[in-house]
Amino acid sequence: MSRPTKCIINLNKLKNNYLSVKKHCNNKVLALVKADAYGHGIIECAKVFEEIGADYLGVACLEEAEIIRNNNINTPILCLGPVPKGDEDYCVNIDADQTITCFDELINLEKACKKFNKTKNIHLKIDSGMHRIGVRIEDIDTILEFVNNSKYLNLKGVFTHFADSDSFDKTYTINQAEYFIKAVNIIKNKGFKNIIVHCSNSGALLSYPEYNFDMVRAGIILYGYYPSNEVDKPINVEPVLSFETAVIAINTILKGEKISYGCTYTAEKDMIVAVIPVGYGDGYKRLNSNKGYVLINNKKAKVVGRVCMDMTMVDVTDIPDVSIGDSVVLIGEQGAEKITTDDVACWCETISYEIPLSITNRVKKHYVD
Repeated sequence: MSRPTKCIINLNKLKNNYLSVKKHCNNKVLALVKADAYGHGIIECAKVFEEIGADYLGVACLEEAEIIRNNNINTPILCLGPVPKGDEDYCVNIDADQTITCFDELINLEKACKKFNKTKNIHLKIDSGMHRIGVRIEDIDTILEFVNNSKYLNLKGVFTHFADSDSFDKTYTINQAEYFIKAVNIIKNKGFKNIIVHCSNSGALLSYPEYNFDMVRAGIILYGYYPSNEVDKPINVEPVLSFETAVIAINTILKGEKISYGCTYTAEKDMIVAVIPVGYGDGYKRLNSNKGYVLINNKKAKVVGRVCMDMTMVDVTDIPDVSIGDSVVLIGEQGAEKITTDDVACWCETISYEIPLSITNRVKKHYVD
């Protein structure tokens, strides 16, 4: 019998989440598939988004764009990261729009375009307050002059990224949007009118519909998670991923005995403990130790002792009829109970984004409709 630890990815829920976003925004949608589609599988998710008519796919780097093209997916791609110096030739020969974040990138990319006699669509990234990558308003004129004089570079879009759009306090996001709108007006007044203007991430497309402009960049919302508990929730989405395993051993632990590495858990009474084949080697974080829960026989079972690399122990003393082979839900639903990605993130003192991204390649993905 193969190891029972697996992820189940529901592609029908992925489609429905996309359609909910599309209906809500009623404009172009860039579906983010960076970081292996937030841990859900870049190839399979990109195929779904192409089938359903996504306007763009969003990736973080050229390698991700190449994976998509090598799997015969033809939806337009925007690479959101800058071109690493020395990779300009590689960039020119990848069929993807490229983000430009500074003047030097522009110069080096054009040299590569000339070398191969190819044109390249570019999107200009405006730093409106994230202060990570991007150009400021004072840099725009020089960049536009260069693009206007180039026969190899086509300004296809302009965008920015919000730093705080998933917060109750809207002050910073509004300030960023106002700065970005000034930048867009400068660009359009210079004659670049047929460009795609985009700035809304998942938080913004939910809470700031006035900033959806020509296209939104939907990320975590497509996979069924809200970016925080502080955003508006005008649409319903369902988690696409569930994380499951099965019981492989059952032990009787006597009062006073200790469990797992470091002896951090001592039994306060005689108890029954089930062993499940999942650990931090699978991305089930060690921070779940002594505070996380799983579902067995439709009830919650607490993690006891430290999570190991390959195994975890859970208390099933008060859960009747637990047997080897019983299904265990780490993320998902079982009967009337459920454990969400937000629950696991809370136990691990992180955000929901990190939980599916932490699941390792040892965990097989099973795709269902």
